[in-house]
Amino acid sequence: MSKYEFEIKDAKLNKNVKKKVQGRHWFLPYEVRKSDGSRNQSVSRAEFYENFKAAAREKGGEVLLEEVGQLVFTVPRDDGGKTWCRLSTTGMGQQYLHIIDEKSFSKSLTFSAAEM
Repeated sequence: MSKYEFEIKDAKLNKNVKKKVQGRHWFLPYEVRKSDGSRNQSVSRAEFYENFKAAAREKGGEVLLEEVGQLVFTVPRDDGGKTWCRLSTTGMGQQYLHIIDEKSFSKSLTFSAAEM
């Protein structure tokens, strides 16, 4: 179990805020390669973002922040939970993806008011 801090846009405050999310964490660095094995630096940041946004929305997800250098979005899971993602890219064919399968709250204590 890990905690990861996402930056998201708070529409009510009209500013970016931090959101700590706890769950299973993955970090995936990857590059777009040409057929000769060299890195394809012609893929733009906007192209990466548009593809990820479209895929997230197709699954019922929500974009929480889009700025130069990062895209934060969530995707609902079949188990009722939520997967959080932060995509950052250099714009030169490199991407870094942080993924957290948010752990949903599970009640572990059971007692009545009288027992408290």
